[in-house]
Amino acid sequence: MENEKFFYRFRSMEALLEDYQELENEEIYFTPAKYLNDPLEGYMDLSFKGDRILWTNFFKNYIFCLLTFRFMVTLAGNDDKFTKDDINTNFNYKQKEDLSMEGQPYRILCDEIFANPVVQKIIDYFSIREKPISKDELIMFLKGLHFYFLNTFVLVEMKKGIMKASDEEIQKRYNESLGSLEFLGKAIDTLTQTDDTISVFKTISQFMNTMTDTFVYLRNLQNAENVIAENNFQLLLNFPKLYIDKLYDIMYPYPVLACFSEDYQDLSMWGYYANSSKGVCLIYKPKVKHNSFFLPIKKVTSWGVNKNGEYRESKSFVDMELKPVSYSKQRPLIPFFRSLGRLTLQQLKTHWYSNSNGEVSEIVQDLLDKSGEDKWRKNYWDNITNCINTKHTSWMHEKEYRVAIIPMFDDEYDTKEKRKLKYKFSSLPILLAL
Repeated sequence: MENEKFFYRFRSMEALLEDYQELENEEIYFTPAKYLNDPLEGYMDLSFKGDRILWTNFFKNYIFCLLTFRFMVTLAGNDDKFTKDDINTNFNYKQKEDLSMEGQPYRILCDEIFANPVVQKIIDYFSIREKPISKDELIMFLKGLHFYFLNTFVLVEMKKGIMKASDEEIQKRYNESLGSLEFLGKAIDTLTQTDDTISVFKTISQFMNTMTDTFVYLRNLQNAENVIAENNFQLLLNFPKLYIDKLYDIMYPYPVLACFSEDYQDLSMWGYYANSSKGVCLIYKPKVKHNSFFLPIKKVTSWGVNKNGEYRESKSFVDMELKPVSYSKQRPLIPFFRSLGRLTLQQLKTHWYSNSNGEVSEIVQDLLDKSGEDKWRKNYWDNITNCINTKHTSWMHEKEYRVAIIPMFDDEYDTKEKRKLKYKFSSLPILLAL
């Protein structure tokens, strides 16, 4: 065994022999990335580089998602508790097209909001800035626009007769949100005239936090108007950040992973992964091809419908590569507008990449060109692969390798049973226990 390569996987006795019987069933459990030990697992650091077409469409889609979520929580009863999963970035595009027609509330909202000079100033600033907008910067600006958007919704609903409320009170709140917009506008002017952007962003952030605290305080004073349950109110309040976090839904499928190590002697791993050293360590012998390592894993390889119209899946063993984890203090940076791989070409063209006149953004023009398709596809998958196989340097001692599966369909690995995949027992020559 001296000259051979082995990989080690720590498991509890419960998983291996008792409740889940992984050893007897010759199964490896693949875990969704968000359930792994690193709190930043599956986290993507996004960058936003766009022109006027892309940024205008971004805000249109954001407004639509905020409008539909607000409508949902407003109609819900006190016992209806939503979660961040109820915030949809991959929304109903047909519904959005219907509500974009003349006279519809969403169309009126967009006309009102995009006529505001500060909103246009923000779009201009984002469009001409050489350095991409960071995820944190974008969240900060969305927080600054948040109460203006919400108060504009109420104003439009009142004018349409959808909501009955005091004209004076609604106008007062709307005017207050215009005040916060004025502050944002002045901040944009300062940003275009100074290199000290950090100080400006710090000032904006402090102002937005104060404004949010004031909004919460006023709501608590006006108990009679608290028609939205507290849990749902918190989701609505934190919508800007939750929305940005949910953008992954329209970018990549959610991967499932099986984790291994080059080392079985690290006592901290025995304690963490093998039930406080009461479990075992499985040793796997991989296949070696061109200096890379592979494990045969039985997975779905084709889908189809038989002559009786019944859905059928075909499974077979596939050599899955064990890829080394890279350790870094920074997560891979993913360009958002060029990574919307879960949307159809029609959705991209209509709702993201072109304006109402059919003009396509120059930044993504090559993505819609057949000649650039192969290069885009390679970059797209390289980005998600790098993200899957990157952890913080504090985990470097684990010397980890991973087998990752990126599903073709959302329900392919959506249950624990589906994530138990067979391996060839010949790959498992020995078990270790402390």
